Amino acid sequence: MANITNNEENPKGVNAVIKNIQDQFIEKAPLAFSFYEVIFNAQGLPIDYKLLEYNSAFEKNFNPEKSKIIGKNMSEWLFKSEKTRGKWYNAFADLILTEYSREFDEMLEINGHWYLVSAFVPFSGYLIVLFHDATKFEKAKMKPRGMQDLSEVNKVFSQSIFDYSPLAIIIYQVKGDGASSSDYIIQSVNPASLRIEGWREENVIGKPLGEVRPGVDEFGIINIFQQVWKTGRTAYYPARVYKEGEEHRWFKNTIFKLPTGEIVAVYSDVTEKIEAEKELFAEKEKLRVTLYSIGDGVITTDRRGRIEMINQVTENLTGWKQDEAKGMLLTTVFDIYSEATGKPCENPVDMVLKSGNIVGLANHTVLRAKDGKEKPIVDSAAPIKNQQGEILGVVLVFRDVSEAKEKEAQIKFLSYRDSLTGLYNRTFFEEELKRLDTESQLPLTFIIGDLDGLKLINDVFGHQAGDQALVKMAETISVSCRGSDVISRWGGDEFVVLLPKTPEDIGQKICDRIKKIFCDKEVTGTKLSISLGCSSKTDKSEKWQEILKKAEDNMYKSKLLGAKSYRSTILSSIKNTLFEKSYETEEHGERLGHFCREIGRIMDLPSFNIDELEVLAMLHDIGKIAIDDQILNKPGKLTEAEMLIIKKHPETGCRIAQTVPELSNIADYILAHHERWDGKGYPKGLAGEAIPLLSRILAVADAYDAMTQDRPYRKAVSPAEAKEELRRNAGTQFDPQIVDIFLEYLEGIVP
Repeated sequence: MANITNNEENPKGVNAVIKNIQDQFIEKAPLAFSFYEVIFNAQGLPIDYKLLEYNSAFEKNFNPEKSKIIGKNMSEWLFKSEKTRGKWYNAFADLILTEYSREFDEMLEINGHWYLVSAFVPFSGYLIVLFHDATKFEKAKMKPRGMQDLSEVNKVFSQSIFDYSPLAIIIYQVKGDGASSSDYIIQSVNPASLRIEGWREENVIGKPLGEVRPGVDEFGIINIFQQVWKTGRTAYYPARVYKEGEEHRWFKNTIFKLPTGEIVAVYSDVTEKIEAEKELFAEKEKLRVTLYSIGDGVITTDRRGRIEMINQVTENLTGWKQDEAKGMLLTTVFDIYSEATGKPCENPVDMVLKSGNIVGLANHTVLRAKDGKEKPIVDSAAPIKNQQGEILGVVLVFRDVSEAKEKEAQIKFLSYRDSLTGLYNRTFFEEELKRLDTESQLPLTFIIGDLDGLKLINDVFGHQAGDQALVKMAETISVSCRGSDVISRWGGDEFVVLLPKTPEDIGQKICDRIKKIFCDKEVTGTKLSISLGCSSKTDKSEKWQEILKKAEDNMYKSKLLGAKSYRSTILSSIKNTLFEKSYETEEHGERLGHFCREIGRIMDLPSFNIDELEVLAMLHDIGKIAIDDQILNKPGKLTEAEMLIIKKHPETGCRIAQTVPELSNIADYILAHHERWDGKGYPKGLAGEAIPLLSRILAVADAYDAMTQDRPYRKAVSPAEAKEELRRNAGTQFDPQIVDIFLEYLEGIVP
């Protein structure tokens, strides 16, 4: 016999059960055996029976051609008339819905042969039918349309069922009131019961049930026996665990009373079935949890395209709840259309059912939810098949790609846009120029602009301030130009504007408008300045690169004219910012300049060095403008991390000074003004005369003035105490010669 395959309704233990039946009964039995899958309608009622397998006795009795009837419904090959079919189908349906097994009193005639029929349900959704050929009784026992006396036939048939049934059958004689297991004496057992229980017939016949199976009273079935014995009503005892040693077993029992008073127990060991059902349930639960937990929407349908299940994500995306959607056509819940055409998309379930293959939606598919909201999605649909390859339904998996599309649009935007200003970038500008560099667009005017002093702004006020300045420049150019003009950030602090069909004089007017608006812009209290140049292409043969170079040359001419005044503005802003941020005051700078000048005069330094000392005295701490105010003016002791920040200000100040031509000559002095005579200073650890002279002079004068003035973290000391401190540190922190000169000077002016 061929193997009987599983499907969703057929648990994994089915093959094992059927194999056991085959080995023990089917092939050896004289009864014609046939095994069917029950076909249910939408209301869950049995309507037909598909033949899955039969045995040798069946083949001998019916002589069928296997290839023609396997997989066919009973209505297609067994019954000749609708009347006969309806009668037996009703009988089988009653059996499936209300009982586990049944012997039918009425005989079935097929091709001139009469059969006694017995049927039972081995597990949910399946039916076994047994046919016993009773034709030999026909002449003696039957009338043309019935039987005259079936008692002998029934007796033979019942004995056959008893002997060959795969179900265990035990007949008990009842003594007493039936309240105890000892009241039920085993009268007869069939081979199946001996096999299931592991008994020998001679060891159990005539003995009480309680003796044969100790502990059966605790099993709970004796109460059922007593009820059946007293009422005569058939009872079905649900599957219960029965522990024997370490083995757990499950049984399904049917108990009924014979007219002669005996109690009959018909049962089967359904341990494998129960375990298989538990395993199947666990697998289904895992699948359910998986489907409800994944981030994609999931819909399953039957073979007609009606929804069986949707998960939480699908509920969120479609607006339909599981209870609402179940049983509805997919297209009602999964309303999709093409973003490109606006037309409805082909139903993916129909596509799968037609092709039998996995299909995916076209790009740019949009899902319209119940409330009208729309989301772009991608999806795929796949067939759900049984082991015979039959399509049972379709699973549809889809996801909302709104975020992905937004990111894609953002990437596309960024590929042509400058991330800081939002203007077009150089790549887009050059692509657009290819389109516009035609004779029809002439004259084609270029404007190039450069933000003055960006490096100085970055060094003095930080890159954030520099970015703010660039954004203000971009905004100014944007509001000053026309909608048809192409504005881009060319790179760094340079911006380029392309003006199609625009003569150079109009371009120059736009430059003037940009400058007029930009002159009021500032960052961190510092006025901003822009340099602009303009040039036009009037002949198709001219190369745009050459025109842009002319515009750039014009821009640099403009920059040179305004450079000195702008640097003066920046310097003034730097000093103001320094005095605002720090406890250092302009008066401190003036006092320090006076001290340095006097030391230089005593040391007979050249006049240009004395001038440098005055500028150095005023701006030596310029690097502190890049330090947070809370650190600069902290009243308590600085942390180690804060000290590291403070110690970087000479390097920052040096960079700022190098940026401004007027300060570049004092950049090295600013860098070294915290070095020590003993080499323990910073940032380079210079010692002795390796430290620039002007830096050594400043260090002595700055220390004295700092000690004699109040600071946030301490009170001022007296001049005498300050002078004594200088003496103590001469030769370690300070140049001893300069300390002597300064103290001698102070003796003449400070008592």
